[in-house]
Amino acid sequence: MESDSLEGETCLSVSRVSVKLLSLQRLCHLDMVYVRHITAAVLPQQEVRLDRQEVSRTLNRMFHSVSQEVEGHVTEEAAEETSSLMFTLYDRSQSGFISAASLQTALISLSAETPLLKYTALLSVAEDGSGSVSRSGLRSLLQDLSLVVQEDSRVFGSVEAALTSCFNKVSCCYGYRLFTACPSVRTSGTPSAATPARSG
Repeated sequence: MESDSLEGETCLSVSRVSVKLLSLQRLCHLDMVYVRHITAAVLPQQEVRLDRQEVSRTLNRMFHSVSQEVEGHVTEEAAEETSSLMFTLYDRSQSGFISAASLQTALISLSAETPLLKYTALLSVAEDGSGSVSRSGLRSLLQDLSLVVQEDSRVFGSVEAALTSCFNKVSCCYGYRLFTACPSVRTSGTPSAATPARSG
């Protein structure tokens, strides 16, 4: 009975998340944005911390590349509305800065890309430069994702539990439940990471 209750709660939470993400996607005009547009907009030499002007410039580059493919889809307010959401999510202290990694994470998760390509792109954000994902890199990625989703950790699992599972080669359900598809992850200090699977 308890297992059935938890599964029902999980289904409801996944449905809530899906509706929320679709709403945010449309609000920010990201329903025609793909990973290629995001990666092209983020400059290789871009600073780790971005102020509002830098975020706006990045978003304008991204939406400009979209408008080259889908004429008339992006409005003039798109970059402003998306920037406002990014700072609401990631600048709780109102410092006027957010991290470039957080910006990429949110844009990728809200993009129109397929779940598999989203997951691949998100892992590239978390990589430490050697092609591996460190514990701290994965923690930052999952924390950024949790701010986008903002759902009950009892259902999706905590970030720390997901880290322990991944680095101990146990099933990692956190990302699985968020994106429904998860390729294998190569993590620092381990030959390979576990493939996400549903918990029993």
